Amino acid sequence: MEGKSSPVQKSVFTQVIQVLKYTAINLGLPFLNGIMLGFGEIFAHAFIHSLGWAPGHTRIYSIQRQQYIQA
Repeated sequence: MEGKSSPVQKSVFTQVIQVLKYTAINLGLPFLNGIMLGFGEIFAHAFIHSLGWAPGHTRIYSIQRQQYIQA
């Protein structure tokens, strides 16, 4: 019965590599997803601003606050 072997046990090195792979996927992909969402939001704001659909959103302060700052 030498031809049949028991299920191969993974070495410690293989297990460590597998844990590192899973960790990289579970920590790396959400980070990249956040970066892509951020760039998408920046692009959307720039696109909407270029179309002139939201000109009021480009001001930093409201009119009352600007008058208060100037006084």
